[in-house]
Amino acid sequence: MYDTARVIKAGDILIEFDGNPIGPDGTVAFRGRERLSFAYLLLRKFVGDKAVATVMRKGRKIGNLEFSLESRKSLISRYLVPENARPSYYIHSGLVFTVLSHPYLATCFGSHWEDNPYTPLDILNVALTGTPEFDGEQAVVLSHVLSSELTTNFECHHQLLKFVDNTRIRSLKELYDFVEGAMASTPIGSDRFLEFKFGQSNRTIVTSVDKAREAESRILEDNMITSPVSQDLLMSSQSFPQFHL
Repeated sequence: MYDTARVIKAGDILIEFDGNPIGPDGTVAFRGRERLSFAYLLLRKFVGDKAVATVMRKGRKIGNLEFSLESRKSLISRYLVPENARPSYYIHSGLVFTVLSHPYLATCFGSHWEDNPYTPLDILNVALTGTPEFDGEQAVVLSHVLSSELTTNFECHHQLLKFVDNTRIRSLKELYDFVEGAMASTPIGSDRFLEFKFGQSNRTIVTSVDKAREAESRILEDNMITSPVSQDLLMSSQSFPQFHL
């Protein structure tokens, strides 16, 4: 990712970057008493910039290790692709999920979202330091909750989705395929529930498959939404048989 091989060796412990001390957990001071991954400091720089690191190597402190920064892949997109395209989304039980991106952050938290204290720290950490482990990986976020009888007590939005029923979710397509597959394979009256876990604290929302089926059309109609899924996502995913009420 960065051209450090000539100065930083395997086994080195990075303790300082550009004069900023790095904690034992790999974080640096940020926004007062908060802490963020030191990779945030890397992302404040441009390709070709110089950086200086200090490491512990075999019990000895070695400083002034200078190297140049190269380009990197980011987990979140800077633009909607294609340009001016509508954001991808998926709605289940009144929960609206979309893909975390720079346009999303700018819309929700302003053009200087990285300095906005209301930007959730786990979302900020992913946005600034996240790198994909495979092509097509995305950060999925609960953008907001639609008003309905199923979401009366839900007061959460801008939540980073991690798991559904202990299955790691790494793209909006994975979420759609998993939930719709569960809906299609669950007979009516089976009393099945889906458990959504968000953020570092694993905040949990539980939905009923039967109630989600029954309320879907009403929720969409009440909120003047024509489809529970964006067209691009629908075209890229498999089709599921539906149980009729």
